Amino acid sequence: MAKNKEHGVEGISRAVKSLVELLLDSGFRVECKDGVRGASGTIWKVDCVFSKDYSVFVLNGVILSSPDPPTISLIEHAYTIKNDTGSDKVIVVAPEPGDRPIKSLARKLGVVILTPTAIKRAHLRTGEEPEWKPIEAFHFLPLVSGRHVAELVDKGTVLQSFLGSLFQGRRHKVLGARVAYIPLLCLHGFVHTLDKEPETLEAEESSLCFDMVSGSLVSADEGSITIVEEWSKLGELSDDAVEVLRYLGSMGTCSLSGLEEALKKEDLELVMEVLQDYGLVDNIGGDNYRIAKPPLEGYVSPVETAKEKRARLVKGLPGCGTAFPALVGSDKLEKIVGIHGLFKEKAIIYYPLYVVVVLKERAGKRIETAMMFDALSGKRVEDFEEVIAETPAIIEVDKIINDVVEKGGIEECA
Repeated sequence: MAKNKEHGVEGISRAVKSLVELLLDSGFRVECKDGVRGASGTIWKVDCVFSKDYSVFVLNGVILSSPDPPTISLIEHAYTIKNDTGSDKVIVVAPEPGDRPIKSLARKLGVVILTPTAIKRAHLRTGEEPEWKPIEAFHFLPLVSGRHVAELVDKGTVLQSFLGSLFQGRRHKVLGARVAYIPLLCLHGFVHTLDKEPETLEAEESSLCFDMVSGSLVSADEGSITIVEEWSKLGELSDDAVEVLRYLGSMGTCSLSGLEEALKKEDLELVMEVLQDYGLVDNIGGDNYRIAKPPLEGYVSPVETAKEKRARLVKGLPGCGTAFPALVGSDKLEKIVGIHGLFKEKAIIYYPLYVVVVLKERAGKRIETAMMFDALSGKRVEDFEEVIAETPAIIEVDKIINDVVEKGGIEECA
């Protein structure tokens, strides 16, 4: 066999040592020895055993190395060790990932195949455990004037699409406009991307932003902020659902019965259905589940778009306008997104919107309606209107409407 090469015995041995370093850096206990005794009394030859106590459960497994490419018989052997030792995972370190049938079988049996190359990439991506800096707040100043937006509404440029048949053919009046800031939790780091039939596990650098009113992933479309429908309203998830999600993330794949046994909880089927509805989990057959691929195809960070527009970013909370309350804690969002990558930087960025109040009056009946616009592009943001209307933050909109009705005027923040 070749020596001093990645595919040789020594290369595999170095890969195992490198994997052990990764596990230790992630808080696992690792013990490397020649064998481990199973429930049957058989002593199985393995490279290392590892475990980590998550308070509510313990994750454990073994590392098995092979200088040859994985075969069906090797995966079946690893599965036998997994069952007899009561391990949650068996990691097979091999020179190649194997063909599709082998990878598919391994995935179903809870066996992870890692190559030396994959372990090297993991070292480059992770390094040390993330050490968060104290969270800081920033805000963007508007680029478009409130008067300009109000004029568009007054001329009916956006009125028809917004009001539809309700106000069609009726006269309207713009009463005024106010600046309102929506808080975004923005995380910067590496996001893992995993296809349905993966050849390799890849990671790409990205900045993900979530609105802290509903917990929705926020992207930029044609220069304006928009909500990614597949990951909307994540803030509605219960703490129990997030706990189940994080455990599944640590396992990669797991059966429903395995989740119930590990978490000491029954009737998790409804929780898994909820996680599927929110686009966080995929059912891969029977009662087996895996973490869903993040909906990042075509994703554009609103922060990067704002910088491209040369919007001025100011440190601290907005000194002008109304700031919507942060109804979803950063810790919940970090736990959810943390299963998809390594994020070492975070900040709360207040993004400016305009709330324009329109009055319609007919037969003595007054109707005041609020419209919302991106203050960096001047475009309507219908999805934020819908999201805010379904949260307690709607109270802030009511306050703005009342203030505009009483005082009128157009607020400008610069």
